[in-house]
Amino acid sequence: MSKKTFYLQLLKEEKELETTLESVRKLLRYYKDSDMTDDKSDVLSDTPTNLDTTESEAQNGSFHATDLGDYDQEWSQKQKTLYALKSLNKGTAEEVAKRIAEFDNEFDMEKASQVATAKLSQLYRKKVVDAVKVGKKYRYYSK
Repeated sequence: MSKKTFYLQLLKEEKELETTLESVRKLLRYYKDSDMTDDKSDVLSDTPTNLDTTESEAQNGSFHATDLGDYDQEWSQKQKTLYALKSLNKGTAEEVAKRIAEFDNEFDMEKASQVATAKLSQLYRKKVVDAVKVGKKYRYYSK
């Protein structure tokens, strides 16, 4: 690897880290501004409606993985994929597939890989998630 290629790779990594840092800062502002209570039942009780509105919430930055509560096997494949990505914060389709397979016994690795690849691509095209190309792969992350 030449110095220039290495330097360009470092610039990409720096941009990815800045994006992650901004996401963490958004979470910090969210928790600082919200009324935090010990009662988690409010978050868990509205889990399905949170997932039904993920596209609009993701676009305005108000949706966080902590809003999801427990994983629900009744969710759509898109919802399961988004949940897996948000639980990772960022990851490739392979990493998301592994997480889906961990959460849901309905998926073997092959099926989880197919679902993750297709759904992440759709979510990226709809601008629900962002991605950075690293080599030949995309690393997806929540907006």
